Amino acid sequence: MEEKKTTKISLSTFFLILAIIAICVMGYFIYKLNDDKTKATNEMANLENKINTLENTITSNKKEQTNVENNTSKTNSQKNIKELSDISNIIKNSQKHEYFRITELKKDGNNYIAKVNYYVPTAMSEKEYSEIVKNKKVTLNGKEYIFDNSKNSNNLQGYGYAYIEGEPVDGGFWVEKNDDGYIFISEIGGVYTIINHIKDSYTIKLDGNLKMYYVASDEVETIAEFVNSKKDINEVRANIIYFDNEYSISCDAR
Repeated sequence: MEEKKTTKISLSTFFLILAIIAICVMGYFIYKLNDDKTKATNEMANLENKINTLENTITSNKKEQTNVENNTSKTNSQKNIKELSDISNIIKNSQKHEYFRITELKKDGNNYIAKVNYYVPTAMSEKEYSEIVKNKKVTLNGKEYIFDNSKNSNNLQGYGYAYIEGEPVDGGFWVEKNDDGYIFISEIGGVYTIINHIKDSYTIKLDGNLKMYYVASDEVETIAEFVNSKKDINEVRANIIYFDNEYSISCDAR
């Protein structure tokens, strides 16, 4: 009897130990799972914080970029707005064949805003001019001209002239040389045409009472009268406008 009792106690002890071990193992796994879950939650929270920080940084950068662009645009706009006296100084310091053309006039309170382009002759280099002389042809404004460098009445400056085959020679261009290179000029009926390009554009503030004088029509009227009577700036093409007999700007919109 005693042996059976001892065996029974031993088995009970063995199963108890197994149960304790199982509980410990399960407790460890439960703790591990809970710890992993806590770590994952913390990592997720950190990731969300990083995303929020990144989004805030992007938003802040966009605002700064917008502010910079607005400030730059404002600065450029302020630089581009000129007084008539500023344009006068540019005119006085301009080289031969440099000029302005008005492209638009709009009312702005008690003043008027004139948009003008500043044109300068398109000069060809020594190398380009040599090629023209050699090939005896040149392309101007998309048209091909015959180039002649022989000495005759059409070669006004001695650098040659260009004309379209089959058309009057005096309707072409003669060549002049300046500090920048060789430029092409034409004159028909007292109107000069120069192969040129826009160097800059300006916006000028003009007083509505400022008087304008038109050479071709011999008219004198104020800016306000001009805008009211001539809605389209192209209606006064090829006219030179003198503001109070001091400032000269061409209205030729070609």
